[in-house]
Amino acid sequence: MTMLKPIRDYHSYSAPLAKEIYDILHKALLEPLLAAIKGQPELKNAMGDYLLEALRSGKFQYSKGFFIGNLNINISKELRALGATYNKLRKAYYLEPSKLPGKVMAAISQGNQKIKDKQKKVNDILDAMEDRPLTTKDLEPFFGDTLGKLDQQFYVTTKPLTGADLEIPIASHLYEKLRQDYTDDLNLRIKGWRDDQIQRLRKKMEKNVATGFRAERMVGDILREKAMTQRHARFIAKQETSLLTAAYRETRYEEIGIKEYIWSTSHDERVRPAPWVHGKSRSNNHRILDGRKFRFDKPPIVDTAKNRTANPGQDFGCRCIAIPYISHGVNFIKPAPALARLTAY
Repeated sequence: MTMLKPIRDYHSYSAPLAKEIYDILHKALLEPLLAAIKGQPELKNAMGDYLLEALRSGKFQYSKGFFIGNLNINISKELRALGATYNKLRKAYYLEPSKLPGKVMAAISQGNQKIKDKQKKVNDILDAMEDRPLTTKDLEPFFGDTLGKLDQQFYVTTKPLTGADLEIPIASHLYEKLRQDYTDDLNLRIKGWRDDQIQRLRKKMEKNVATGFRAERMVGDILREKAMTQRHARFIAKQETSLLTAAYRETRYEEIGIKEYIWSTSHDERVRPAPWVHGKSRSNNHRILDGRKFRFDKPPIVDTAKNRTANPGQDFGCRCIAIPYISHGVNFIKPAPALARLTAY
């Protein structure tokens, strides 16, 4: 029995892709939304017009007799001077519409128009993004870069079989299949996240409008979405790179006649548990597969509940690896360069 060093999926392979995915989603949607909501910086008015400034900008609003927004000492002082009274339950100042001075009413009107303009800009951006086709053409260089790194691992790890570096490129039709699967999966995952993101933001926008539009609240929603997008971009990149590595292993090893492997986990607490833990059934497990021999074309069941099979690296978040396995008695012939194969007989 002979086991080769496995081809590994390193974090450095997926990190540049994660950044690019995040940039695609952030620059196309979140960045324009933030710019639309924040708008241009407001010009300072004369000293003592703190309330009017806040109302004109839309940062402070008047609705059903209440002044809504972030209070400070200056604004509170001016509201009391107008005769407004503080409502502890609403945490806002109240003043009857009939008692509003003309300049305050004008400021409220300006602010309401600004809010409507911002709402329209946000909806226009969301509508445009929903209709815009998504392309992953710019992500194809990441495929070529990762494949090149995997090739280098393949050449080095197969040297013990050949006695020399087997630096023969992958067959063109196999290369094309790997590339197509990679770009198609990326397109589906990025588009799926983008579509979900648009719907989440649209619902938050509608809720914000229904409860009295607050720009700072919408900014907070977008910043939280930004953090979620960063995490999900890393997940997509890691998952797709892992799937590419798993498919590459199977393709390249079968090219040279290696059909079997030993399943190896990461041997830490994060490994999916055995099917029975503390008397409870666990359908998804990798721990019990560790150290066992399988064939690439007959992957083991990784989810007993769904009868789903997978090779190492194909399951969601799987960090397991396939260690190439060669049985005793198998003789390998070094292939001619044109054949790019190891023949077993």
